[in-house]
Amino acid sequence: MNVLKTFLRIAYALALIALCSNQNTFAQFVGGAGTAGDPYQISTPEQLNSVRHHLDAYFELINDINLDVAPYNTGSGWQPLGSNGFPFTGSFNGYNYKISNLFINNTSLTYASLFGVIAEGGSIENTELQAVNITGSNYASGLVGWLRYGQVKNVKVEGIVSGASFVGLLIGTLQDPLSLVSKSMSSGTVIGDSRVGGLIGEIQINTKVDSSYSEANVTAQTVWGGGLIGISAANSTISNSYAIGNVTGGRENGGLIGYNHGSITSSYATANVAGTQYHIGGLVGSNDGSISQSYAIGSVNSTQYGVGG
Repeated sequence: MNVLKTFLRIAYALALIALCSNQNTFAQFVGGAGTAGDPYQISTPEQLNSVRHHLDAYFELINDINLDVAPYNTGSGWQPLGSNGFPFTGSFNGYNYKISNLFINNTSLTYASLFGVIAEGGSIENTELQAVNITGSNYASGLVGWLRYGQVKNVKVEGIVSGASFVGLLIGTLQDPLSLVSKSMSSGTVIGDSRVGGLIGEIQINTKVDSSYSEANVTAQTVWGGGLIGISAANSTISNSYAIGNVTGGRENGGLIGYNHGSITSSYATANVAGTQYHIGGLVGSNDGSISQSYAIGSVNSTQYGVGG
């Protein structure tokens, strides 16, 4: 009889623990079940931080979020959502609410961004980031360090991003033929060593950027700085897009793209472009791709003019 009572008590305790655990899981968000029809609802910085525990779920903002609170505004600041080993593969809809004061200060951190890595068709849309202040290593950006496979639509990022290579205010690197960035923009300042863009540091083979623009000032200290994109790969497509921020740095800088291997259509740049070396152009610095119905009107200043204009 005593054994039975002991067994029942243990079973009851385990059931209580499980119940509390489930309640805590759902309490992380205002509501929702994390599905396409019933996304998790995010209203606070703590709930936004909890996205990292549900990387394959669906989310929606229901309020503006200010990250200028501890622990996200102290030390090295925010820890990116998703990594190379455990990327974000879900869906995030900001419904045009704002996330402000994203702060990261860690020069050894790869993928320093709100979302570190997105893969397997993950998506972000209708989101605005204001006053980002990010210092990282490679793949530093405001929104996504490495968009390995996914889509970004109608996203705005404003602030300052500083890193090494693959640096952009919106995205560090865009990869995979099915990846797309559309109707997105950036403004502020981007600083890096190479592959630095006002919107995206690098776009890889077969990726697409459409109806997007940047007002950011760009500095690529060594090579491949672009007002919109630092470097574009073969068969990539940039269309209906523009850049108006100034571009400075070493070599192969362009008002729109530093080094173009892809296709540019119906796009333009009004940036002033300067470099200390060669291949400096108003639209592109170097070009191995195709350009149609596109133009540049900014000034160009370099020690040696190269392909572009």
